Amino acid sequence: MKQVVIFSFVGVIGFAVDATLTYLFTSTCQVLPIYAKLLAFPFAVTVTWFFNRKLTFSSQNSNLFSEWVKFFRVSLGGALFNNLSFYFLVEHSIFFENHLVLAVAVGSIVGMIFNFIGSRFYVFR
Repeated sequence: MKQVVIFSFVGVIGFAVDATLTYLFTSTCQVLPIYAKLLAFPFAVTVTWFFNRKLTFSSQNSNLFSEWVKFFRVSLGGALFNNLSFYFLVEHSIFFENHLVLAVAVGSIVGMIFNFIGSRFYVFR
């Protein structure tokens, strides 16, 4: 349970990095929001990988690049599950269509579960 709490906290840090960079890329560099989000994603993944390897899972793996690539793949899967969950809820439920924040929250939880399981059993095993 301790790992889940730390993993969640690290996720909040990753969210802050993602949101801040997305905002900066759009406001100062005039990058379109979707491209700004794509540019911010690898930075957020790298920050969360670093903190998760140190704080959540105490990784001793000496092949940092290989571990980061695995984490990046898992994070892409988590993002996919996050967005598919959001899409499914909004497209198939009037309730979630009218309460988008709740659909975002459910998608985030689904993505986090995927990321935690992938990180725990694939990246940092």
